[in-house]
Amino acid sequence: MQVGLARRLTTRLLPGMEYVRRPEYKDECLDYDSYWRLLEGKAHLKRRHMLLAGHIPDRSRVLEIGCGSGDFAHYLGSRKRCDVVAIDISERAVSLSRQKGVTAIVRDVAAEPLGNEYGRFDFAVLTEVVEHCVEAERLMTSAAECSDAIVISAPNIAYLLNRLCLMFAGRFPSQWVCHPAEHVRFWSVSDFRGWVRHLGFTICSEEAASGIPLLRDLMPNLFAQQVCFTLRKN
Repeated sequence: MQVGLARRLTTRLLPGMEYVRRPEYKDECLDYDSYWRLLEGKAHLKRRHMLLAGHIPDRSRVLEIGCGSGDFAHYLGSRKRCDVVAIDISERAVSLSRQKGVTAIVRDVAAEPLGNEYGRFDFAVLTEVVEHCVEAERLMTSAAECSDAIVISAPNIAYLLNRLCLMFAGRFPSQWVCHPAEHVRFWSVSDFRGWVRHLGFTICSEEAASGIPLLRDLMPNLFAQQVCFTLRKN
């Protein structure tokens, strides 16, 4: 009980402690349908969703890429009266989204760019998606081609806890839920800024979504665990 209490207190002080563990290596290939079956009923809106929603005006036309179980798409449609089209690579995720009344489509946008197939969108949403995509550049380009702006969140590999994990445990932080192949791209906050600018985006806003309170806004590259951005193509 004391160990559990100590871990909970440490997690409050250093968000992300749940990822400090021995890697659970698996032989089978990554299957996102199994991933969403595992998370079924557990997904919920987080602070990053509320931050991103704050940059999307009511009644906007929104494309969510990597919609997962559809909670955020449903929130935008029901609370902000947005016209939302949601896309995910997982048939199970799309099924869960449709059960919430979301217009959802199975598609790999990085491999099959949308163009104007579904019309023009005011915003494309990518929350914790780009780190799962080998060709994240193609994904960003595809999103920019059919939207006026992108609201996006990504984890910060340079977060203090990740650095401490490498320094003292000698282990790379285990950021996956059920398979080590979930995250295939990694950025610090500084790297992410440079990356999106290289792709031709202007950063309109930046907010720390999680990490160590107060400090995460002062020095996000060190103290933010996840960061949200609003981007517009130059």
